[in-house]
Amino acid sequence: KKKKKKKKEAVVSTQSTGGAEDLVWEKCVELYFGGLFMYGSWFNHVVQGEKRAKEQPDTTLFLRYEDMKSDEKGTVIKLAEFLGYPMTDERAKSIVETTTFNKLKNDKSTNTFIWSQNDDFKFLRKGIVGGYKSYFSEAQFTRAREVLKKSSVTCYNADDFDF
Repeated sequence: KKKKKKKKEAVVSTQSTGGAEDLVWEKCVELYFGGLFMYGSWFNHVVQGEKRAKEQPDTTLFLRYEDMKSDEKGTVIKLAEFLGYPMTDERAKSIVETTTFNKLKNDKSTNTFIWSQNDDFKFLRKGIVGGYKSYFSEAQFTRAREVLKKSSVTCYNADDFDF
């Protein structure tokens, strides 16, 4: 009998979209921390993004999900400015209202993933900051913090993640 799994935060997204839908959570966590999913290491990916944003600030905009969620309208304006697109407060507000998480989640054209073999798979899950807390065991959380501390990632501080 298959062990029933839950969908988890960033690791879950990788579990689901990385072709690992049948793996149990514990195995997915270790593969994820080892950078062994098809997208490689999240930590290396973020380090490369940070490096590029510093080296080429005119061509690279680095946004964190937590920052976007805390200031949606400000993020829309920042993105528009980066792209050289004129943006009014009214237009930014309209974009935020049109692209709410719930609207995107309920839109079949934005909430699908072509590589999933699971017809019920939803690419957009909860849309909340800190959702990982309800999925990681204390040991997995400690492991995540250790991996983050050893990485060169600067946009996240491992000590800011509380269990």
